[in-house]
Amino acid sequence: EDPSTTNLIFQCENGAGLISDKVKFALRVDTSAATGIKFLSPAKKTPNASNEIKISTTKTTQNCKYGINEYPNGDMQPIDDNTHTSGLFTKTEGKYKYYVTCEVWNDVIKDYYEFTIDTTAPSTPKVDDGEHTYSLGSLSAKVSSTDNLTKIAGYSYQIGKSKGANPITGWIEVDNSKTINAKNVTLINGSTYYWSVKAKNEVGLWSAVGYSDGVIVDTSKASSFTNSTGIPVLN
Repeated sequence: EDPSTTNLIFQCENGAGLISDKVKFALRVDTSAATGIKFLSPAKKTPNASNEIKISTTKTTQNCKYGINEYPNGDMQPIDDNTHTSGLFTKTEGKYKYYVTCEVWNDVIKDYYEFTIDTTAPSTPKVDDGEHTYSLGSLSAKVSSTDNLTKIAGYSYQIGKSKGANPITGWIEVDNSKTINAKNVTLINGSTYYWSVKAKNEVGLWSAVGYSDGVIVDTSKASSFTNSTGIPVLN
């Protein structure tokens, strides 16, 4: 049998000497250690100012506490025997570290959790598309944007015949490369095209749109393989 299980048999006798049936109870002793605290929320990086510290444990816990100090004193509310929450609280954007302790039988388990609140969109992208391009089927532009708390996750661009208008492409999402290459576009020699670019940070916030100053298609300079800013042209 399982050595952690003890079988208890009860039988009672009354004053008249009558004996009851036997009743068997199985008492299982769990000697395994609690595996610790799992943080369910918030996300490691979030755009939300209002959040909750929500945890789960593998065993029944009680008297869970949370706070910004190593010995927290904020009471967490039980959702069930294994899940607890701090309830919603609001913080300004920044980086935070919270500690949590819980009682498990005669032991205390503890852990900490770090997360970032980023409520500000990235900076408006700077877009450099050069002065001329020599291809009728592709354009390239250098882009840059910054975010104070999280990284730039990617960009979205659109190309038009005027700044922010008359698009020849839809909005296209790309990764966070410093150079965006637009392939399979139909360009007209002698025309000027403009990039519209917005940046997205790691929590999904989009910047305002940044615009290029326009690039002129000039096939007479096709002997060169780069445009006037040294950006490679894809033919």
